[in-house]
Amino acid sequence: MDDIIINDTYETIKLIINKKEYDCITAFSESDLEMFFKQRDLGQSGKEVIVRSIVRNIESDKNEKKEELFESINALPDSVIETYIVKVTEGNTVMRQKYEESEGNCYDKFYIALKESRKELQKPLLSIFSEIRNSDFNHDFMEIGFPGYKENITQITEICDDIVKSTIDVHQIMKPFLDQMAEFGKSISKYCTNIIAALVDIIPKIEIPPFIEEEKEQIKASYIKWAEYGWTTIPNKPKLFYFNPPIDIKEANRKALKYCRNKDMEELFEKMKSITRIKQSDLDEAIFCFKNKKYKSCAMILFALMDSKLIRLQKEEDKNKRKNRPSGKQAANNIKKRLSSEVEGTFNLVLEYINLFSCFDVVFKSGNDFKNQPKVINRNFLDHGMLTRGVKRMDCVQLFLLYYNFMKMLEWIK
Repeated sequence: MDDIIINDTYETIKLIINKKEYDCITAFSESDLEMFFKQRDLGQSGKEVIVRSIVRNIESDKNEKKEELFESINALPDSVIETYIVKVTEGNTVMRQKYEESEGNCYDKFYIALKESRKELQKPLLSIFSEIRNSDFNHDFMEIGFPGYKENITQITEICDDIVKSTIDVHQIMKPFLDQMAEFGKSISKYCTNIIAALVDIIPKIEIPPFIEEEKEQIKASYIKWAEYGWTTIPNKPKLFYFNPPIDIKEANRKALKYCRNKDMEELFEKMKSITRIKQSDLDEAIFCFKNKKYKSCAMILFALMDSKLIRLQKEEDKNKRKNRPSGKQAANNIKKRLSSEVEGTFNLVLEYINLFSCFDVVFKSGNDFKNQPKVINRNFLDHGMLTRGVKRMDCVQLFLLYYNFMKMLEWIK
């Protein structure tokens, strides 16, 4: 489960679903919050995200299917869903107050409450950065000889100004700076301890200005490069991990696999199990093969799951000359065209989109008479028995990530 950012406690409520009583933990996670805002940005109510949060937190029998629970909860009246929302807001005084003061349905009020509580989190920054600009504070650091401080104080204060204006997540951008200051702050200045403690607490919760167009194009190119080496977004990676392209496939694999250890994969599997559109019996079989090192079987199951979803998503106009729905790369291209308009306007979603479909291009690339063995796992070589090397753990890791990111994108935009 993700770190809880709304509640400090795991309070439980009772929900009646299909005449059966369930206990549900009111834990609204960081990923829930992110997806809720994305749905609102797309003009949706955000109910689906809240329902999925309930499904994940509900204490149900292991034999009960999550998809059936989702459908049952989604059919409940808003008054029942609001019970969960109200309990979530009680974990934050500002949020609770804003929720009660706002007008509209429970989803509109929840959205306003979340936005207003975020603004309150940013207020302490103003006094902190005022202290950083203070001449006595600067003099102390220069006298002590804090590494690079004198040369970079102008840049530091500019960064502080940008943070206050904020619009995107800044935690990873500031992390190296904060880590260095936290180390030296223990011994060099009375100011450092209080300021750094406040910064470390607040920075993960704030945002910075958007990128200029040139920077956006560079970041897009980097996401495409990672995809060319078979890597789509890794949930546990640092947030700016894909902003820098790898030199070659060896560097890409080495860096990416640091965030794909067994513990990371277990967390990924849990996330996948919460996605109702994934056929859980097939997913369980793929996970079983993965854990028992039956990597070829695992890869073939995952390719089949992706092919199945791509085929089913196509419409009548996507059929080929034989009146059949394409599979593989052509199917991915058809879905890519259809989703292009859905991701416009949200840069993070654009990055996920180009990374995802660039990777589909690689793993579904034509065998071209199977003359040259692929460096990245390829469905055509594998399914036609033309892959001369064995399928490795890393191949399956990449396919799990590709399938997860594909299904996650469908959740975001549908």
